[in-house]
Amino acid sequence: MYKVKSLLNSVNLPFEEHKLSPTFTPDKMFEMIGKQVRSMPQIMKGDELIGGYTDLREHLINEGKINFQSETKE
Repeated sequence: MYKVKSLLNSVNLPFEEHKLSPTFTPDKMFEMIGKQVRSMPQIMKGDELIGGYTDLREHLINEGKINFQSETKE
């Protein structure tokens, strides 16, 4: 999760983190995401599931926010 937080912070994107707990169960997470997943973290943008860290990097590259080295674009 550290890499995801670091990447989101580097492009100044606010985020909300949900951790599994007795009140936030895997079933609640799957319901929130819209499907069952095997890996964590899972990143969402609004109601859209982005995916994991690699998917987030690709998403930010496609939006022009970072380059292929995960460096922010000036």
